[in-house]
Amino acid sequence: MAGGSALGGTGASRAFNASRAKKEVEDNPFKKLVDIGDLMELEDSPKETLKEVQNILLRHNSELKQWYRVYSRKIEAHKCEESFAMTLRQVWRFLRDTHMISANSTLAQFDRVYNRGVKNHFTLLGSKDKDKFDRIYGVSQTPGGAALSNGVEGAPVKESNVSDDEDEGPGEEAKGCDGQAAIQPEDCHDALKIVLQRQFFEAVARAAAVKYASGSEGVPTSGGEAAPSLAHKLSHLFKANLTPLAVKNKSKSGEDEKAYKLADKVFEEYSSELGQVFNYFSKKAGNLNNGRTDVTLEVHELLDMLRKANLLDGPSVDLQLDEVIHMIEKYYSPE
Repeated sequence: MAGGSALGGTGASRAFNASRAKKEVEDNPFKKLVDIGDLMELEDSPKETLKEVQNILLRHNSELKQWYRVYSRKIEAHKCEESFAMTLRQVWRFLRDTHMISANSTLAQFDRVYNRGVKNHFTLLGSKDKDKFDRIYGVSQTPGGAALSNGVEGAPVKESNVSDDEDEGPGEEAKGCDGQAAIQPEDCHDALKIVLQRQFFEAVARAAAVKYASGSEGVPTSGGEAAPSLAHKLSHLFKANLTPLAVKNKSKSGEDEKAYKLADKVFEEYSSELGQVFNYFSKKAGNLNNGRTDVTLEVHELLDMLRKANLLDGPSVDLQLDEVIHMIEKYYSPE
């Protein structure tokens, strides 16, 4: 009887563990944290692939959280209201450190794929964004000055949760045709764009799609598959790039870090002027896609800018063409 009881207990324990494992898979939090449905359009088995991607992220959950914590606090940190959160610049650094960036998978391509995610848009509204807040949440002003909610007379007025400092209000030139402040389109390449932890999880999955978009050499496949699925690409990425290189590898030397800190102050001081120059030489300037700007420079546009500034092929010989090409390729890891 004792032996039978022990066997029965063992069987019950196995059944309990199996049920618990099944429940953990069914309750995978990444089902709600990430939304990569748009990446499943070209998959042969989208449901199975999506489920496996979520399971891979769950298995590496602790590592992902550690990487997020380290990069958000210690690497290329920028003083802002949300210092605990990563910025897009720090995500770029993470991709460079893990050798994700190459001529076939650029930061611009990653930004575009990342911004396709419906959950990857998070805006911090400060005191300068009162009109934007009111427009988003349906608070408007009548000609007489009385506030209306969603255009319904007599409806309860929604209180804005941002301060109304008089000296920070938008100027007349920033007003739209209806008298409200025009909402500026979001820049999908904004280096200081906030990236929440859940958005970082999704960014890793999207980075795998960008990394192997033009070729999947070295990525193992299951039997009978013509091409590796996104799940195979992501699993291979963790083994070959992320786990061995994240945090442990630095794409910038100590001298580069010092030069970056000095240059960052200059960029911050002249950010407006540099932005105007950048837009002037880019043929994509002024283009809007789903309410977001997507302005990038091609190599020939950069060379044209340097030539017109007499920095290249001009009276000064301080800058050579091969030096420019070296700077462009500096952060591309050799394939």
